[in-house]
Formats: sequence, C-alpha cells, structure tokens
Amino acid sequence: MDYTTLTDEELTQARLDVANEIERRYRLNTVPEQIKDFLLRYHADGGDVYAIQDAMIEQLSPIVGPRPVTDGPAPDPVPTTDPEPLPELDPVVPEPDPTVDPVPVDGDTTG
Repeated sequence: MDYTTLTDEELTQARLDVANEIERRYRLNTVPEQIKDFLLRYHADGGDVYAIQDAMIEQLSPIVGPRPVTDGPAPDPVPTTDPEPLPELDPVVPEPDPTVDPVPVDGDTTG
C-alpha cells in the first residue's frame, strides 16, 4: 500500500485498522493464559472452577452456539488436588570395598 497517495482520512483509518489488528492479536495470544491464571488462583482460594465453567458456557452458548460433542469427557480445567510431594531421600554413601585397591589421589604415593 502506498501511503503517500492516501488522503488524511484514509491514512487515519489505515492507522486505526492496524492498531485494532495489533490489539486483536494481542488478545488472542494473552487471554487464554490470563484465564488459566485466574482459574488457578480461584481454585487455590477454594473456589469451584466448575461453577465458573458452567457460567461461561451459559453466557457463551447464545453467542457461539452449543458446546461441540466430544468423544470423551472434557479434561479438568485445573488440577483437582495438589500432587503429593516426593519423599526426601537419604544420600547413599557406599562403604569402601576392601577387595579393591584404592585409586591413588594426586600426590598420594601410599596407595
């Protein structure tokens, strides 16, 4: 597009169109992660994420239509429980093997 040939009004409209497209792409890239973060915080605070899921479906269905049927159950939006922490392991220090000659350390001539 040759911007030098546009009228002031056309150039202003082109600038607005570009700004709107940048904003649209930003929303598409950031909103899913923002929703995930919100749901994780809500869940951590004791909220029922399924109530939010139901409310979202109820609000969106008139706009986007009914939820598509899947072959299986929908995955949980967030973990329902925190994973169990791994047990702490005691460090294992092997006993020296008396049948093996020790490897000399730098400068050690006794071995």
